[in-house]
Amino acid sequence: MVNAGSSIPPCLGVIIALLAYSSTCCQAQSDPTVTVRPVEPRTPTVTVRPAPATTEPASQSAVLLVIDDKIVPSESLELVRGQQVMIWIRELQNLGWGTVSAASGGRSVLKGNGVSLSFKAGESTAMVNSLSVKLPVNVYSKAGKTMVPLSFVAKSLGMKYDLAIRPVATITTGSATLAGGHNTIEGTAVFNGKAVSGLVVRVTDEEMKVVDGATARSRSDGTFTIGNLPDGKYYAYIYSGDNPEYFNRQSKLISVSGGETARVEPIRLGRIIQPKSPATGAEVSPVQGAVKFSWSSCEGTATYKLTIRAQSDRRTVAQLTSQSPSATVRADTLTAGTRYEAEVEAHNADGEYIGGTPGSGAYPWVFGVR
Repeated sequence: MVNAGSSIPPCLGVIIALLAYSSTCCQAQSDPTVTVRPVEPRTPTVTVRPAPATTEPASQSAVLLVIDDKIVPSESLELVRGQQVMIWIRELQNLGWGTVSAASGGRSVLKGNGVSLSFKAGESTAMVNSLSVKLPVNVYSKAGKTMVPLSFVAKSLGMKYDLAIRPVATITTGSATLAGGHNTIEGTAVFNGKAVSGLVVRVTDEEMKVVDGATARSRSDGTFTIGNLPDGKYYAYIYSGDNPEYFNRQSKLISVSGGETARVEPIRLGRIIQPKSPATGAEVSPVQGAVKFSWSSCEGTATYKLTIRAQSDRRTVAQLTSQSPSATVRADTLTAGTRYEAEVEAHNADGEYIGGTPGSGAYPWVFGVR
């Protein structure tokens, strides 16, 4: 529940309405010009030149804040592009929504309803507890006041926020819950059809930016659960930096809101195969007319496919299959003084790809021939 002030009832309905007819708003745009020309007695013609549209924030008097059908005076509210109502963060404390304090690095922090919100002027994200969350509009500073999006704050504190075309923004606070958030993503990590335990799973936003603090480790049955997510769209992400035996993999984009628990499709992993011989970067000499290759094994593999390409033009010079993690390439397919790139793919009995060596752009298996 919101920690409301003594003058504000626990069940609050907040409506932010634009007063298009506000005299102050009209002055901020420009006065209309009215010309009255009589055509005949008592039948005037009126010509009105509308004031030009403005892209600047509306005057503060153009936004009205209503709580429980009562007008609440505010000197900081203003409307910006994208129909976002901005409010000075200090006024949120006056509304009884929490306590506001300054933090290191020029940040302003609001704590209320079990949630900590941290903002900094000029940034497009805010910290919701330990999570970095994208904002609908950047925070900015005006006359030394940190202005934050009212809709974001309301939703983060568990309130309902709705914006009508008029526009009228309606906030319902009476049934506020811990929204910082209460959405959850569940899923399973599998390799070759089997559950994988002990994997670190992270959450990223739509732009693949990792959400700080949103992480879990897969259980013995491969399942994972990541909670405390604000409303939004996310990927479940398995990163090789956390799990060096597997390639990067992510789920499909999933949307969560309203305290729901959403389940992503099983994340199918690919095993990273490591080169053994020749070592990456080595110069090799054929032995008895052949060059021998070997690599780490991959569980569940029915067939390995080895491909050798000239590094200069990516031309394939040799390709063969093996049931064991090794193969021999004839020396007459390789040219002395040339550098090559080797690649291994592992396939299961159904022909599905289940692993391989890192390819170009990562750490390719490169070697030269003497």
